[in-house]
Amino acid sequence: MPQYKKDDHIINATEKAYEVLYASRGYVPTTEESEYIELYGLSYEELDALQNEMLKKFLDQEEIEYKSRATKKELIALILGDEGVMDGTNGTENTHSNESK
Repeated sequence: MPQYKKDDHIINATEKAYEVLYASRGYVPTTEESEYIELYGLSYEELDALQNEMLKKFLDQEEIEYKSRATKKELIALILGDEGVMDGTNGTENTHSNESK
């Protein structure tokens, strides 16, 4: 399904829905070139202001594994490299390894 973007907000919508609802609201079609997301260097507060979808896209782009039901706090912890905050184990559990559990 095509994606459309306005500022930092990305939506999935059919072309008809885009034409009827979203084009007039300032959304524009995304392109592969403009989809690279850079979140390294942002603070916790800045990351917390983003939607989970954007955090997950960044993690996918960086090939960092996460649980499908991960909370925003968990996603941010993976980006910041702060696993202990994420799982409450002070970093003793590797939550994004390539090993199956």
